[in-house]
This record gives sequence, C-alpha cells and structure tokens, in this order.
Amino acid sequence: IWQTFDGGKKLKEAKYDTDFNGTKDRWDYFVNGSLEKVGFDTNSDQKPDQWQFFNKENLLIRVENDTNFDGDVDRWETFDSSGKLIRIESDRNFDGKPDLVQNK
Repeated sequence: IWQTFDGGKKLKEAKYDTDFNGTKDRWDYFVNGSLEKVGFDTNSDQKPDQWQFFNKENLLIRVENDTNFDGDVDRWETFDSSGKLIRIESDRNFDGKPDLVQNK
C-alpha cells in the first residue's frame, strides 16, 4: 500500500497492488478524509480503466468504464441513493457520447 496525506494529516490517496504482482492496480482518492473515487486496472496495463464514484455517505453513485482500453470512458452506470443501478449508458462507436441508454 502506498499512501499520501494532506497537510492536515488526512488520507488523500491510497494505491494498492491487489494481485501482488508488484504493480499498482487500485487507486483510492479522498477529499477531507472521505472516499471520493476508486480506480481499477482491469487489464494489467497499470492504468485505471474503471472508476467508481462515491457520495459523502460513501455510497456508490456512478461507475465509469473504458471497455476498449483506449483511455476514454465509454460506459457509464448511475445508481440511486439506495445503491440500486438505475441507468446504463454506452458509447458503442467510441466517439465519446452515449448512443445507447438503458433505464433499469
């Protein structure tokens, strides 16, 4: 685990090697000590391709995925205040804009 703290000694970043191969594959970011977002490297290229975003109560509110690993988000998942998935948006032609919206 690699950790960074702000001037007030609150945790700012934590980076992990979850598969114990010697490289970081998870990045946690905090604002005022609360978890804001978590990035995951799902294809072992040492770059996050999934981001999970949390509200002030640490509940998941959004997930962004780079499904083709080009560095751009092409799938968005939105959750309600109870953590239920309510919408999935996909960019199937990879132009940066959703072209398929599924409401759950």
